[in-house]
Amino acid sequence: MKLNDNEIRDINRHLEAGRPLPEKYRFLLFEDKKEVELVWNGKTGEVCNIVLPFQVIEQVDEPRAEENRALQMDIFDQQTGRQITGWNNKLIWGDNKLILSSLKNGPLREEIEVQGGIKLIYIDPPFDVGADFSTEKNQVVFHDVSFIEVKPLFGKGKKKYHIAIELTDFSVFYSQDSVDADTNLKKKKSKVIVDKGQVVRISKDKDGVVKREVLTQKWTDWIDYWSVDFDFESKREIIRVKNAESGETEEVWSGDYVFENEWQSFRTKKDRTLELKSTFMERRPGRRKIAVKVVDIFGNDTMKIIEVTV
Repeated sequence: MKLNDNEIRDINRHLEAGRPLPEKYRFLLFEDKKEVELVWNGKTGEVCNIVLPFQVIEQVDEPRAEENRALQMDIFDQQTGRQITGWNNKLIWGDNKLILSSLKNGPLREEIEVQGGIKLIYIDPPFDVGADFSTEKNQVVFHDVSFIEVKPLFGKGKKKYHIAIELTDFSVFYSQDSVDADTNLKKKKSKVIVDKGQVVRISKDKDGVVKREVLTQKWTDWIDYWSVDFDFESKREIIRVKNAESGETEEVWSGDYVFENEWQSFRTKKDRTLELKSTFMERRPGRRKIAVKVVDIFGNDTMKIIEVTV
């Protein structure tokens, strides 16, 4: 381990101030590099703990059309063909992060563990966002400048213990397919790209003249879904770990909290409107933390926690 004088002084300043060390010192101070990790600029260690309910839209579970179909009748109802026992494979539509978090922290987890755990999760890339995700090297750039601005709204009179949240601003800064987009685009063709935080449709006419149309006119155009937990830190995240001495599995607090969705607004293909003010929720008087999560059109979520006094 070799540190120069500036690095030593920098480490001492962080330790004296009680601040965590910058990421680069993890590799300079510790020589053991057995772990392999994907690292990019702006990567955070934040874990999504939101729990959303699952709604069954369709069941496809009829027995196979074979001659020995009767052998399957121990798990299928003979009259309806509906599966009555055993585990069902599930095709879940939604945001990847929110689905995985709901599976991990929600009520479905116990059923999954009884059936022996999850064997395979196949995740599709984002879709229906108006962008072409077939990219080449160095074409996608993510910058960690996303932020949320919210304003608490307090009730009056008999509803003085009621509180609501207004989403006032949201910003991200992505770039995708923007490198040499004008040059590589063929004549009489168009393409949707993301350039410096704006979704842009570029088109080139038969004479090679390029036209750009910004599709994200307002900051709300970036939002696909947002939700509020009016009593964050009310539910601890409990994980199961194996006791090294007894060999038994124990439940311990991870040190984090589960985001519980108490109100949400989201867009659909038919209805693109988005509510920016939540409904008022009654809460006990006192100081509490409220968490707000925003999921953008690329499926990335950002959370902000505010403290309020009701």
